[in-house]
Amino acid sequence: MWGAPWGTRINSLPYEIKTSGSYYLGGNLSYAGNSNAITISSDNVTIDLMGFKLERTGAIVPHGIYMTGRTNVEIRNGTLIGWLCGIQESDDSGRLHRIINVRVVNAAILLKGLGHLVKGCEVTTGQAYVPIDIKTGTVSGCTLKFVNGLGIAISGGIIRDNVLIGTGTGTFHYGISGQGNGVLVKGNKVSGCNVGIACNSGWNIIGNTVDAANGTLGVGLPDNYSNLLDQNTVTGAGTHYSINLTNTKVYQRGTNF
Repeated sequence: MWGAPWGTRINSLPYEIKTSGSYYLGGNLSYAGNSNAITISSDNVTIDLMGFKLERTGAIVPHGIYMTGRTNVEIRNGTLIGWLCGIQESDDSGRLHRIINVRVVNAAILLKGLGHLVKGCEVTTGQAYVPIDIKTGTVSGCTLKFVNGLGIAISGGIIRDNVLIGTGTGTFHYGISGQGNGVLVKGNKVSGCNVGIACNSGWNIIGNTVDAANGTLGVGLPDNYSNLLDQNTVTGAGTHYSINLTNTKVYQRGTNF
């Protein structure tokens, strides 16, 4: 049949991918066991969820899709619901993963390693952890709705054209933050956070829109000389900009791994 997927069909869980190639879901799958639903044990793998959902039905313990030190894995086009972590690369040797057009509900996308891409994803979480946490790479065109914690955390790379809506009230509640230098933060819309954007040294903050409601901070800077701010709009009755690293409390990543 024209348009049918090429590759190996995943019909049941748990499932381990041991060889490179293309894999796809054969339908909606749920899992209540104590292991990870899908474990990737090979490099150069593509998983097409085919618009279906991968759902956790038991206690929130395992991961939906899990890998350790893999290279060049792409996951796309579907929904993960209710996992401790929807998609995780757990080792700093991980490289060049792409998460594209994936919806994650009550879970997160956590990627250690270098050069990752998270694009066009929607992450909604009621848990107190970071919806999208990558070490280096690009987060682009994503929509996040989250409670206390962080929306996007990064140590190096680009965060652009995302919408972040915070819904919590805790003091540790930031839209965008990280600990690396030289990060580009461009064209994002951030609201409902205690701190909209918490910068580290050398960040370029360009063309963002941040709501600093009463008692909150729009953009927090570590000093008064090392960051570039241009064409940003900060509204609301709170503090629009603050040059005080102690107050911004730049996020130290890695607590989710």
